[in-house]
Formats: sequence, C-alpha cells, structure tokens
Amino acid sequence: MRLFLFSLFLLCLITTRAVASTLPEPVRASLRHAHIPLSRVSILVQQTNAQRPLISLNADRAINPASTMKLLTTIAALETLGPAYRWKTEAYLDGKLENGVLQGNLVFKGYGDPKLTIEQFWLWLHELRQRGLREIRGDIVLDHSFFESVKQDPGAFDNDPTRAYNVGTNALLLNFNALHLHLIPDGHGTRALMDPDLDGYTVVNRITTSTRLHCWMRDTWQARLKGHDIVLEGRIPAGCGESDEYFSLLPQDQYFFAVFSALWKELGGTVQGRLRDGIAPAGEAPYSRYVSPPLAEVIRDINKFSNNTMARQLFLTLGTADWADANGLLAANDNDGPQALMAGSLQTRQEGGDIAGTEEDAASQPDPTAQDESEVAGDIQPAALQQPASGVAATTDDISGAPARDTPVGAPPFTPVKETPPDTRPSVGLDAGADPLAANVARSIAVIRQWLATQQLHFPELVLDNGAGLSRKARISARHIAELLQRVMNSPFHAELEASLPILGIDGTVRKRFRDSDIAGYAHLKTGTLDGVKSIAGYVKAHDGRQWIVVFIVNGRNAARAEPAQNALIEWLQQDAG
Repeated sequence: MRLFLFSLFLLCLITTRAVASTLPEPVRASLRHAHIPLSRVSILVQQTNAQRPLISLNADRAINPASTMKLLTTIAALETLGPAYRWKTEAYLDGKLENGVLQGNLVFKGYGDPKLTIEQFWLWLHELRQRGLREIRGDIVLDHSFFESVKQDPGAFDNDPTRAYNVGTNALLLNFNALHLHLIPDGHGTRALMDPDLDGYTVVNRITTSTRLHCWMRDTWQARLKGHDIVLEGRIPAGCGESDEYFSLLPQDQYFFAVFSALWKELGGTVQGRLRDGIAPAGEAPYSRYVSPPLAEVIRDINKFSNNTMARQLFLTLGTADWADANGLLAANDNDGPQALMAGSLQTRQEGGDIAGTEEDAASQPDPTAQDESEVAGDIQPAALQQPASGVAATTDDISGAPARDTPVGAPPFTPVKETPPDTRPSVGLDAGADPLAANVARSIAVIRQWLATQQLHFPELVLDNGAGLSRKARISARHIAELLQRVMNSPFHAELEASLPILGIDGTVRKRFRDSDIAGYAHLKTGTLDGVKSIAGYVKAHDGRQWIVVFIVNGRNAARAEPAQNALIEWLQQDAG
C-alpha cells in the first residue's frame, strides 16, 4: 500500500512538472515563426487562487522586465503611501504685497508632483491673480530642494536627449518639461503649432513635405535650440495628414520660467525680475498651495500609458514615505480647505483633457513620456542592452543572469506597513513639521526593499535603478512579478491597482490588441517594450470565470516579434486553458 501511494505521489509530481513546463502549441508555433528560442523566454501562468503554476518556463531567471517594473513601483506606492496620497506645490511671497504689487520675490517650492500639467498650472496661477497678486517686482525663485540635486544626462539612455521620455526627475516638474508640436501639411511647406507658449522664444519652422516619404516613417525631422529660437528642420510625408509629436528641448528651470511668464502675462500679470534657484522662506506659511489628484488616479497614467517621467517621480517620492505620513499627505481629502477644493476642480478638468492619453483617443493626446513603442507608435528604439553594474548578463543575444529564489506563488496576504490613515486627518498636517532629507534613488530603493521584507517577499535577484523600467540594468524574475500580482489580490488596494492597468482591446498600451474581438475587455495587462525586451504582466479572465495571472517576458534579439506569441497565450488562457 505504501509503495502504491508513493508511486501515485511521484506520478502526480511528474504530471505537475510536465504541465508546468509545457507551452500551448499556438504559443510555440508563434515563437518558432518569430525565431525566438525558448531559452530567451520567461513565462509564468497561474490561477489567482492556486498554489502552483500551470505554466512555468525559465520563471526564476533574472531578466530585464522593461515597463512591467512599474508594477512593483505602483504596488509599493499604494501600500506605503496609500491611494489617497497627494503631492503639494507651494507659492511663497518673499516680500511685501500691497495693492497687487509684490515688492520682492515669488517663490515656488515643489514636492515632486508627477503631473502638474499646463491646465492645472493655469488654474493655479489664475487663483493667485484672484488673491490679489498682479505685479511681481522681484525674481521668480524655484526651490527644488525636496529632491536631491544630481547631474542628469537626458541622452544617457539612448543618445537622444530631446525625447520626452528621457526627461529627468525634478521636485518642481512642470508639464513633463514637454513641448507638443502639431504639424499641418501646407503645400510644399508646413504649419507648425507649438504648445505651450514660451515667453521669450520664437519658433522657426523649416519643415517641408515630401511625396517620397511613407506614412510609417518617423524621425524625419528634428528640433534644436539656437539661442532663443526653436528651430524645426526636416521633412514629413505629404499625403498622410496632420501629425502630433512631443519633445523636450529646454532645461527644466528655463522651461518653467518661460511657461510661467507666458501664462502670467495672459492673465494680466507682470514680472520684472529674473529666474533663479533658491529656498522657500523658512517658518512662513505659503501664500497658496496646489494639491494634486490622489495617487490612485495618478497611477492610472503611469500604468495605462507607461509614463516614465511620472513613474520616476513616484519612485523618488517613495523615499519620503515616513515624512509624508507625519505631514498628513497620506489622506488629504476634499474637506482640507480651499486648496483641496481647487485640486478637486482641476481633477474634473483633467478627466476631459488629459495630456497623457493616446494618439487614437480623440479626447486626449499621446503620452509624451511613454516608453512602449505601442503607446506612441514607433516612438522608441533604444540601443542594444548593455552589461549592468550588477554583473547580470544583459546583451540582446543573451539575457540570463542568476536564478531567483524558488518561492511558491500563493502566500499569505499583504501585511499593511502602517494602518491606513482615516479621511478625517486634520488639514493642518500639510503645514506641520520640517522637510525630510532630500529624496534620492538609494533611499527609495531601501524603502521598497524594506516593504518587500514586511510582506515576506524575498527577491534576491532584484535590481532597481529608477522604478520605471526604462533601464539597461533593471532585473527581476517572472516568478516574482507573478508573486506580486497574486499577493496584491489580498491587498485592500487591489481594485486601485487593477483599475490602473490597460484593458485589453480598449485602452492604454493594449488598446490595439484584440480590438473588436470577443476577448476585448477580458484582460488587464501591463506592457513593456525596449529594444531587446518585450513583456506583458497582469490578469486574464477566462470565459469560464477563472482568473489567471500571466507574465510573459522575452529578452533577446527578436524580442520585438514576440507580440503574436503573447497574444496566442492570452487567447488560449481566455478560451482553452485546462
């Protein structure tokens, strides 16, 4: 009898391992057709309530996840900062205000708001005018001290510093530091409409049209800064209609000052001084404060449209979590006073005209800081992956690395880092206490590792650098991404996380996949794309009601051709998985 039971156990174990290592034939066929060897593929598929995976292929290998790394950043943020977290940006008067005239400086202090857009900034400046400020006879002073000052090279990632996704972090980031260019073919020439207006700068448009260019061709024109002239040169296809592009050209402080000056003049104000860095007056209450929409809303842009600049800003904010809790930012609510009410009105406006949308959504614009090429068609083709400092192999032909811990997926529920603050927290907390040490990458990495430890999640292969996935060095395993996705199912904030993910065939970076198909709407998937990396991670709901976690990452030379194989797995899980 004992021999029979032991044999039965071995048979079950062998069967489980066989199932876990077998890919559906449509997936195998798609990989063969794309010339992608299985050694370059990492997959883990598991039911959300199961202890063992249905499919596991190279799931413990440390690999580059591209933008699926944003899942770790946003999940950690929901758990440490909380879904009600809001960023503040403050304006101080450094001088006497009398009869609308400020005899002194206007100081702006930033706290890392990832999405202070032109629309929101205009409304805030309008509120400053309503308060009585009209003429500024001093300087415009920018206080970035909440983030540590580091030298950032916007061209370091792919040698293209004008790409909007290469904009660096800034405690006083305005409108992603991006310029929106709308090009209209006009005979042999073009009309160039640029937004926002930049006071003191002139657009010099030399872009022409060409009948020899095809509509799919990109990067056929360039922008450069010559003094205070923004010079546009090159050609666009003649018969392809109007087009929209985003780029970043000005240093961030100069961009802020040029945008502020243009809007301030539009609102009937004047400024006589110059731009300079500085520190907000110590011990004084701000003249006015703008409070951002809550984190739960912000992560929708980060995940649905893979907004890299916003993800980096959030990543740095994580390093200040303890300070935020002490200063009442974790549960700001609509009863917090005039500033919060103002933020609420901005949120309403934002829903109807969000800059971080898609190029096909008539109600919005392409995300200027998107990483995935599916977000802004053909927007990024970075150079080949390089060897990271961690020593993990990272070439486009061989991305392997040290194996991760073989942790069973399906473990205890999330352990809250701290009790969720009640919505009745007093608004005076926004003014209480001193600023923390300036946020930096090392502190944010430490916070995420500490949070993982509190959840009993051990990811020894994890390599973090900016939290966005726009990286040559970032590493994590497919198993541990799946473990995050399963563990967050037990979080009180799971609904916020899943709602932030792109909906298959409907929105975000997967809006084109399975569009007009019966499968559309039955998956929430985060995507990632780099040259040499193609990834998806999220949830698929089958027709029989089961919900699957799926992580499918390809690292290697033909990774860009992996989408049909990923789609084949999605379709198989939705319709045919056993």
